[in-house]
Amino acid sequence: MKRTLFLLCLFGVAARAQTPIYDVEFIGATTGLADLNDYGYMIGTSPLAPASERGWVASRTQSITPLPLPPGRTSSRVFDINNAGQIVGSVSSTTYADPGFGGVAALWTPNGSGGYTVQELGKLTGDIGSVAKALNDAGDIVGFSQGAYQRAVWFTAPGGILDLTPTGAFNPVAINNLRQVVCYSTRCARLDLNTLVLQDLGLPTGSYSSTLGGSINERGDVAGTAIGTTSNCNRYAARYTDAAGWQVLNSCGANDGTGSINDRGDVTYYHVASAFVRFDGAGTFAIQNLISAPVGQWFLGVLATGQINNSRQIATFASNSATGQAGIVLLIPRGDVGVPLCAGDGSSGACPCNNASASGSGEGCVHSGGVGARLATSGSNAVADDNLVLTLQNAPTQKSAVFVQAPLMPAVPFAAGLRCVGAPSIRLEAGVTDALGSCSTSVSIVTRGALSAGLTRGYQAWFRDPAGPCGSSNWSSALRIDWQ
Repeated sequence: MKRTLFLLCLFGVAARAQTPIYDVEFIGATTGLADLNDYGYMIGTSPLAPASERGWVASRTQSITPLPLPPGRTSSRVFDINNAGQIVGSVSSTTYADPGFGGVAALWTPNGSGGYTVQELGKLTGDIGSVAKALNDAGDIVGFSQGAYQRAVWFTAPGGILDLTPTGAFNPVAINNLRQVVCYSTRCARLDLNTLVLQDLGLPTGSYSSTLGGSINERGDVAGTAIGTTSNCNRYAARYTDAAGWQVLNSCGANDGTGSINDRGDVTYYHVASAFVRFDGAGTFAIQNLISAPVGQWFLGVLATGQINNSRQIATFASNSATGQAGIVLLIPRGDVGVPLCAGDGSSGACPCNNASASGSGEGCVHSGGVGARLATSGSNAVADDNLVLTLQNAPTQKSAVFVQAPLMPAVPFAAGLRCVGAPSIRLEAGVTDALGSCSTSVSIVTRGALSAGLTRGYQAWFRDPAGPCGSSNWSSALRIDWQ
């Protein structure tokens, strides 16, 4: 999650200086978006014959893919994905994965070969079903078990599935890495799994009767909905912080509420008939107005609030009549250049010496430092701007590195990593990583790479690693850049 800091800082400066601009990447013609992780993986639930609902996963480099089912199951629904790529939801032998009709909580885990294994998580004794609603990067999973009524549960508690209702918690919907769970008591509450103490988060100042939580970030900030005391217009998007309590973000609306919150405190929300994003410290914008479309115009769907991650990417549903596309899109902040490729997590092929990186991390194969290296960018993919900078991140410290440009090719093992740039190749620049394992280009990539608008090129960093798991060098993940 914190690995995106370099890009975030750059984007934060731009956001304060001018209205941010988003480019659109069409992911696929489906519906039911549920969540977006920090590496751009999206999940959702939509109809897929013969079932009325089936969970799916997708990214910029992976088309919408139905998640596998356990033997005898025909349907699934999904709710949350963590940064390791694990997904939680429920599976069922009926056409709907509803816990009231026998649906059972499930966990999907990347298998290192581009697929997933699926595990049923069980339910409380005597109940008829269950559903997993949220998980964190540590693997804590919460949800509820369904009997005569719903009981909040902690599926991965040390002693096995644990009934949380004695704490006063009901309907857990989100959890962070501090093990703070957003749930409901008589109003929005936060349960600490370390102590099993429930904290009532209170009400905003003014005429409000209740609050509903929706998501939580790593600071413990909560995005949710405040319920007013009037009956005709009573819903407000709101954000809770420990320092300020509840902050109401908009005037009332019949269907108002938040979508998600990232670690910067940015919040997406829906108000009346439009989706908005509130960039913390930078202002509030209608999401649709931020989109740059070279052909036609993109319109967000009704109640398409949007999910925002730490890179300020926003996943949502949108349509463009000029292109004939309608479905899930990923909105990418201008300056977030390049499609990530050649990850060392098994999705691009096996690493040479069983040194796979964490699933969904976007890193190359693991090096001597115990992690994989990534390639990041700042600047623009416009040839006329000529300001693109490549940055190697998470590499071994004080080691030489070379930035390479070439046509892309399928991943092949090379030293301790995977190489995805072919021939002819251009060595753009050499450097030495700093104390954080990073280094950046300083040359004109447009000039050095002999680039012109319309070209597509691959980029990767090759670095020395004498103490590596095999061989004396390794590779970062790669990027595909479409030059304009």
